[in-house]
Amino acid sequence: MGEYYRTGSFLRLSAAFVEQITKKYHYNENDADIIKKVVSDIRGCIKDQEGLELSYKGDYVDAAFTLGSRVDLLLERYGKERLALEEFSAEHILSELMLEEYAEIAKHIEEKTGRYIGAFHFWGAEEEYPLEKLEEQVENLEHLKLDCTPQYLLLPSKSVVFRVELSTEEYAGKDGKGHSPKVDVCANCMLGKTGNCETFKE
Repeated sequence: MGEYYRTGSFLRLSAAFVEQITKKYHYNENDADIIKKVVSDIRGCIKDQEGLELSYKGDYVDAAFTLGSRVDLLLERYGKERLALEEFSAEHILSELMLEEYAEIAKHIEEKTGRYIGAFHFWGAEEEYPLEKLEEQVENLEHLKLDCTPQYLLLPSKSVVFRVELSTEEYAGKDGKGHSPKVDVCANCMLGKTGNCETFKE
């Protein structure tokens, strides 16, 4: 039986979050008002749209998370109106928001199960997790309404389906460091993969 939650992702879009985005992606002071407007647009899109579904399977948890379909409509509008900076910054904001959600999801799973989080596995990223299985995973969802295209793209586009290992021991990752909360998130791959991320293999 799957569990479904509203994650409250829109609440993370605070003034501090805007400042974080501005500094990380080197936006200048002249862009500040545009960034704030984009954040406001995104907040309105994802409120009451985002969702998380978790299915506990013993030694692992199947997870699916989405920011909802209104975000796709917003990005489409930015593109049609040729609002390049708005579209560009929206992608940065959405990527950062989803990366933060991985840590929150991990924390929730640990609190729910009383076990440590191991590696995150994404369909198509590893041989043991073939992309062809993504459609089956989507079909098994009980609460989230996601679609998988013939090209194995998820709709809404700001959605992700993955498997989380559970362990009785704290997972140290490829770099040997502990996690907080037990997850290494890679900003380069934008998938939040843990120990199997290429960054940790280099």
